[in-house]
Amino acid sequence: SSSGTIRLVVLILLVVAVIFVVVDSLGDQHHIESAILDFLGWVEEHPHQGVLAVICVYIIATILFVPGSILTFGTGYAFGSAYNNKMEGVMVATMVSEIAVISFASFHL
Repeated sequence: SSSGTIRLVVLILLVVAVIFVVVDSLGDQHHIESAILDFLGWVEEHPHQGVLAVICVYIIATILFVPGSILTFGTGYAFGSAYNNKMEGVMVATMVSEIAVISFASFHL
C-alpha cells in the first residue's frame, strides 16, 4: 500500500540521518556544527531575512524532531547580536519560533 511505502521511506531517511549525525560527530569535519554556525552567522548579518529563514528552518527542525529549545537559544543569540540587545534577540527568536510552530500546526493538523 501507499502509506506503507511512505512509512518505509521515512524510516529509512530517519535511520540514514541518525547514522550521518553519529558519524559526523565522531569524525573531524563536524559538518552539522559548521552548518549551524554558518546559518546563525548569516542570521546575525541579515536579521530581517533571518526571521523568515528561521521560521522555515524551525518548521523543518520540528518535523525532524530537533529540540526547539536549541534552535531558539541559538537564534536568540544571533538576533541579540544583530540588534545589539541580547534580551530583545531572545524575545524575537521566541516569538518567531512560536509563530512558526503554531502556524505549521494549525495548517497541517
